[in-house]
Amino acid sequence: MSKPTELRLSDLNAALVEERVEIECQVIGEESQKAIPYGYLVECQRCGYSVKTGYEKDSGGFWQVIFDTIEGRKPGIIPHVCEACETKGPFRLTVFKAVDYGFLFVKDLLTGEERVKQQDEKIVKVHVVGCKVNGTRKIKLSGVVKIEPKTRNLMIIAGKITPLDEDFESFELTAKDISDFKRYFKNHRATLDNIAPRMAGRENIKEALSLQVHSPIRIELPDGENIRGGLNFIFYGDSKTHKSSSLTDVISTYNYGAYMDGANSSRTGLSYSIDTETGIIRWGELVLNDLGWVVIDNLQELHGQEQSQLREVIEQQRVYVARSLKGQALARTRITGILNPGKREERPMSSYLYRCEGAIDSYNFQNAPDLTRWDLFYSFADDDVSSEEINRLKPKDRPVPVDVYRRKILWVQSRAAGDITF
Repeated sequence: MSKPTELRLSDLNAALVEERVEIECQVIGEESQKAIPYGYLVECQRCGYSVKTGYEKDSGGFWQVIFDTIEGRKPGIIPHVCEACETKGPFRLTVFKAVDYGFLFVKDLLTGEERVKQQDEKIVKVHVVGCKVNGTRKIKLSGVVKIEPKTRNLMIIAGKITPLDEDFESFELTAKDISDFKRYFKNHRATLDNIAPRMAGRENIKEALSLQVHSPIRIELPDGENIRGGLNFIFYGDSKTHKSSSLTDVISTYNYGAYMDGANSSRTGLSYSIDTETGIIRWGELVLNDLGWVVIDNLQELHGQEQSQLREVIEQQRVYVARSLKGQALARTRITGILNPGKREERPMSSYLYRCEGAIDSYNFQNAPDLTRWDLFYSFADDDVSSEEINRLKPKDRPVPVDVYRRKILWVQSRAAGDITF
């Protein structure tokens, strides 16, 4: 048997139909606990003759039954004529062999700069046979490319699913890590200078981002209370002041976190959306990045329902769905929201007597609870950094190698609440 072709979902095309492929991808929705019969006890209702029909699992005949069933054809294991009385039945069918079946919706795993580019992502339906995903969000699938009978869309029928561990979940501290951490993190300066080296001034922003990506998800207080440890920030203020670029620098450089535009959130899904055609829940970025970090640009563009969902996620650390479908998923996600102040139109920070007025001049923060969900607010104004300081800026190499800094982030993410001491 030939080796399967390794590719990305975005590379699927008609030339691959009937070809075996291997793809690493992210699960955004699933429907399981189904089954496909591949063996029947067939009893003729005229003469009483019975016979078992079917194939051995994973045989060529077995997979033909699977393909026929998924593609809407009558499986060949059901006879047309009784062998004993030579009539066309009717027949009573009793299933005696069946295989687990379900389907997934998946998208490409994004790396580096792909994480911050706003582009239409290819979503593909995958029929999963004989294996289960069990809640895993990142997987490698092996299967055959087929054509969806009704829509003519390309689909995949997969017989093997391998979970891909999140980096921080599989992280193991090595002797080299300890040596590198001691070498490169001797002082606070090294941590800051690795954040957005093309941003002049704004030391408080560099410190904020360093704190956020290094914040443990849960903290156990000395009295035993277990509280949220992952930090949530708001960046607000004038345009072109590095609100977004400082964040996307961290995401693309360290291959950590996800970026989404609030103006497109209703289409891409902030917490979830319901696929009415298939009747499944498609989870949004806050769930797909559970235990990670999500940046929401243009936070002021979120509509009312999304605002409510975001408040609940920050408070409950999970997403609840109680509509035509019901479900829930963890969303223990660090969040940074970016917004431009002004309820009716964007206003410059210089138009406010006090900077804090810019934070509340937004429909996002109409009530006190909306403010208290967030841990810190950081303002950005044109005059924070002088033109002279910007012109003098000469970007330097990051003092800590990117792979070392990333492993430091992953080490912090891998800490359980009980690992944090005071």
